[in-house]
Amino acid sequence: MPVRRFCFSPGFLLLTLLFVALTLSLGFWQLDREKQKRALLEMYETRSQSSVPLETVIDDWQANQYQRIEAEGNFLPDKQIFLENQVREGQVGYHAYIPFRTDGNTTILVNTGWQKELQENDEISDGQVQIEALLRPPPEVGLRLGSLEQTSFDRPYRTPYVDIGWIGKRLDLDLSPFVLLLAKGKDGVIATDWTPVRMSPEQHRGYAVTWFTLAVALVALFLAYSFRKE
Repeated sequence: MPVRRFCFSPGFLLLTLLFVALTLSLGFWQLDREKQKRALLEMYETRSQSSVPLETVIDDWQANQYQRIEAEGNFLPDKQIFLENQVREGQVGYHAYIPFRTDGNTTILVNTGWQKELQENDEISDGQVQIEALLRPPPEVGLRLGSLEQTSFDRPYRTPYVDIGWIGKRLDLDLSPFVLLLAKGKDGVIATDWTPVRMSPEQHRGYAVTWFTLAVALVALFLAYSFRKE
């Protein structure tokens, strides 16, 4: 009668341990991402519900991300600039940024939303308006291809990423180091949904389960291969 004996290859064991460690680390990383996303959404929901005057948070803006603010001032519509290669619902377009000068003489880039075409919004006037917006750092830059100094700067102004210093220099403006995401405006100003996560916490948990399941499958495969009939 054949019996099963445990006989394994050291090389196969090492390879199995390597891939199990990798899949487990990826699973725990996804759980950590789930935790971060839940904390971010909770912060967003709390801070975006009610507005505070911009001047009360401007000095400590980094600690007040996604805080909903209100400000009065005027847009500078002749200095609109468009962030390229922004995808929404599978379509490539632009995020439109328009400088806004507050009554306190602070100038801030305001993201007024996504648009498909490269076209300046001629409905925005330079008159006095009140806006509500969410306070954020400039969007993170991924891989930088080439120098911004090599980018042509003719109207309509375009940029591959938001570099506050470079944009301020080109527009001849002293820009604040943060941006505003328009939540509510008047006089033709558009609004958009600024939910801060693209992948939900539940999706991260689902990916974690997948990685943990794969780790178990690798262990099962190793045991099945190692216990042989003789």
